[in-house]
Amino acid sequence: METKPKLPDLLCADLCSKKLMVHGGHARCAEDVLDRSQHCWCARTEKALGPDGELAWPDDCDAKRSCYRSPYGDLL
Repeated sequence: METKPKLPDLLCADLCSKKLMVHGGHARCAEDVLDRSQHCWCARTEKALGPDGELAWPDDCDAKRSCYRSPYGDLL
């Protein structure tokens, strides 16, 4: 049986910030997302709240949320 390699945990693919838009890539931690403005939002709702009504924030947008979407897509 073939096992899939362990991929690093990443924040939700829908978490957005100006810093992510400039630098690109996928976020692993708050430092990857937040700049001096400390502003981020959900790409699906285009607001500071995610589809589940909770704040779109790096410390919270992980696989524990019902609306989480993995940046790896179908690879997992």
